[in-house]
Amino acid sequence: MSDMGLNSIVTTLKKLLQNEYERGARDALKKIVDVAQGTNKTRVQRKTIKAGPKRRAPRGAPRALVERVLGEKGDGGASASEIGASATSATEKRISGSAIRLELNRGKKERRYRVSKGKWSFAKPNKAA
Repeated sequence: MSDMGLNSIVTTLKKLLQNEYERGARDALKKIVDVAQGTNKTRVQRKTIKAGPKRRAPRGAPRALVERVLGEKGDGGASASEIGASATSATEKRISGSAIRLELNRGKKERRYRVSKGKWSFAKPNKAA
């Protein structure tokens, strides 16, 4: 191949690369301006707006829910899922199923609650009142 042909190919390639570099710079500048003006509608931005940190229930809320539900159910008892389904207030609805099970198992170790055939109840009858 001659030097003239090689030089023309290299020159053409340099022009193409320079044009693409300039287009990339314009696109980046446009994205920056869009973000600054608040008109950016990218998928990532919508996802971060929707998903926020999950609000945790306050300390002591699982025990309060468990004791309230077990007090209402009486000797029949309630399963962990029934206790979670009995949540009425916004605070109680934030309590996870694992927090309910953790409270029940801790209470079982401390002899506050007992379990029989998957139904939890108070270990001592005078605690229900």
